[in-house]
Amino acid sequence: MSATNSIWPGLSRAGVYPVPAGDWFGLPGHAVFMVYSPLAYKLIFVSPDGLDSLETVALNRIHSPEPAGEVLKQLIPATEPQKPVYDPNKITKLSVIPNYDCNFSCSYCYAAGSHSDQSRLPFSVLKDMLDWFIDPQRLASRDLFISFLGGGEPALAWDVVRAGIEYARKRSRAKGFRLGIGFTTNGSVLNQQMLDVLKASFVTPGVSFEVLEDVQNLQRGNYRLVRENIFRMLDYGLHPLIKPNITSANVSRLVEMVEHLSGHFPGVRQVKLQPVDDPQQLDTPEKLRKFYNDFIDNYFRARELGLKSGIDVYCLNGLFTDAISGRFCEGEYCLVPDGRITVCHRVSWPGDPDFGGFCYGRLSANGKPSFDETAFSSLMNYDAFNREACQNCFARWHCGGGCLAQASVYRPEMLDEVCRFTREFTRQSLLRKVKSAADAEKLQCLVQQPGFWMSGVFSTAAPAYETNQ
Repeated sequence: MSATNSIWPGLSRAGVYPVPAGDWFGLPGHAVFMVYSPLAYKLIFVSPDGLDSLETVALNRIHSPEPAGEVLKQLIPATEPQKPVYDPNKITKLSVIPNYDCNFSCSYCYAAGSHSDQSRLPFSVLKDMLDWFIDPQRLASRDLFISFLGGGEPALAWDVVRAGIEYARKRSRAKGFRLGIGFTTNGSVLNQQMLDVLKASFVTPGVSFEVLEDVQNLQRGNYRLVRENIFRMLDYGLHPLIKPNITSANVSRLVEMVEHLSGHFPGVRQVKLQPVDDPQQLDTPEKLRKFYNDFIDNYFRARELGLKSGIDVYCLNGLFTDAISGRFCEGEYCLVPDGRITVCHRVSWPGDPDFGGFCYGRLSANGKPSFDETAFSSLMNYDAFNREACQNCFARWHCGGGCLAQASVYRPEMLDEVCRFTREFTRQSLLRKVKSAADAEKLQCLVQQPGFWMSGVFSTAAPAYETNQ
């Protein structure tokens, strides 16, 4: 299902979007519409006649005392989001690529071409960046996040990672910052010193791990080694975020993955499911659409099972449904070994054909970063304010215009499938949110009864799901 907002110009202009929803109630898709106002955090269900009444009021900008006019007043947002002025000096996220070499050969790796590169990020360069990044004179916010990740396998450059973690934690405390630190690893390299540093510095480890033995060995290898290292983390009081990469090989097995984690990895609290961008395997719109449909069909069941098992199963699209943003991400400083800075850690190797287009700065000889503000502005302007395809889309303020790195991977017709997936995932998330908040049986009876015209107004401001955090 998707909304066809071009035939509802009055509502669309008002920031209110009709979305077919009849299938949710066992009816033809266009028999019932979910009319959604993302910026007002509200939605209603209407019949086609009810929708026509709302459109008439919106199109003619009538202040009507009739029911349609009163409902529309509740749906139209009080304010429109203002496009921010993107400033390269005010970013709050730093991604650190300490190295490019890796001891795995994952089947879908976006950075595989870099793994023969033996470059290392000198700690002196990282220290300069941390001094500038964790500086109360730089920005008003006191909330920062640093992630050490690949590139390659960052545990192979542990000396730099350790020094960076310890220095960042010490400096953040001295300067009055709340600092989150993440460390993403393939889980193959772990020793007691690493455990001590991660725990003492309150680092959240993330382990890229496919959970099921046959899938891990097919896509990444070394199942037993990684499993044992996850057990070591759990035994030491760490709670790693498990990050399975979802491909065609395991997209239908998400529930099985949650069952396995619940039964064999007590202590795991969070699982982030990550659908891969793989233009080699998913090389036609039809293949990509099937993959995304399979993901949606299995994701929500896995999510519900996780909640019952005490595991927070989520993906980025699920988080976006709870947020309003004009851009997919706020951008980042991605520091690479030679001191250059890109806008995304997924494009972080100078040999990547897109590297030049994603790079917007570098650390200067004086130890401070210098930025190409024109390049930065161009990169950040890939957002929901500027993309023509977003203008009449009900998911616009949730996906923020989509991921720039993803757009560099897929052809336009493939990106159409990405947008189709985003809309359907958002639609189902919203419908499930209402189902959990309302009396589902009464709502079902209401929309199915003869003469149904319009439901009451539902708030979508509550989280899309219960969470275990």
